[in-house]
Amino acid sequence: MPTFVAATKRDLETWNSMGARVFYANGFRPGDWVMHAYAMGRGFVGGLVNIEHLQHLGCAVIPLGAESGTERLLRAIDHLKPRAMCATPSMVAYLGAAAQDVLGKPASELSIRAISVGGEPGGGIPAIRENMEQLWGADVRDMMGGADFGSTYWAECDEKDGMHLCSQGALHVELIDPDTLDPIPISEGATGEIVYTALRREATPLVRYRMGDIVTVSSLDCRCGRTGFKIKTHGRADDMLIVRGVNVFPAAIKDIVMQYAPDTTGYLKIDLDFDGHSTYEPLRLRVEMGKASVRTPEELGATLEGVLRDQLTVRTVIQIVPEGSIERPGAAKEKLLERVGRP
Repeated sequence: MPTFVAATKRDLETWNSMGARVFYANGFRPGDWVMHAYAMGRGFVGGLVNIEHLQHLGCAVIPLGAESGTERLLRAIDHLKPRAMCATPSMVAYLGAAAQDVLGKPASELSIRAISVGGEPGGGIPAIRENMEQLWGADVRDMMGGADFGSTYWAECDEKDGMHLCSQGALHVELIDPDTLDPIPISEGATGEIVYTALRREATPLVRYRMGDIVTVSSLDCRCGRTGFKIKTHGRADDMLIVRGVNVFPAAIKDIVMQYAPDTTGYLKIDLDFDGHSTYEPLRLRVEMGKASVRTPEELGATLEGVLRDQLTVRTVIQIVPEGSIERPGAAKEKLLERVGRP
């Protein structure tokens, strides 16, 4: 069921102010040419609204969008030579990997040097960020937000060790325990679910609204001079799995799988063969094997099962599948969870 978001003229001005702060923190500057590779349609507020944020900052936006397809986006980057790009982490990685086949040269030889990613987990995960930066030879920074209050209002600065709150004066932010709903004081190391209250919103002004993001406060200050506290996100509360009493976020599993490139491509699916988000059985995963791997599928599967058990305290049963077996996200956000029938 779609959620419709209303906004007055003043609301849009607030959104653009927050969004411009985010992109500036991410390293974008007035005068930059920016390739916009987020989805433009399908009701995704971040697509069109991010263009307005960038224009408010003074950037020249190339609004092709993810729906344009891999070849058109890469050829436009090669021809127009934008300095910056914004997209989901999965789209950035996919375009970077495809550049050699489409253009006959690696993405690192193109003009992109600043990349802002959001819309799905990945930008703040070390292994995923490193993969994107190596592919493009560019600086990659994370951002986060939500259509209920604008588009984006958290962003990494030069330090890249957490996202600053960039919505002072527009949003009031609290942390709560997602189970008891008790408030959690914002202090370094505190972990909880974010709750937002709109301070300037005229249309649909939400009060103490839960968006489901589980975060940890990583710092209350920063060498960059920004005064907004910083957070690191773990995922959404409704994505969290409980395996034999242990909380597991899909993004944490992907982070570990990514660390085994090129044995893996980084693409995976967590097959949920149980109701809800809790199970006492091992998690079933499909993990793509890279063509360059020198391991056997059995060796790779056993290695990943052992690492996931040691680092996340979760038992898994991993099926290794050939490269290309798992559908690429394209214009859509990457979905790590997939409901399947019971074996």
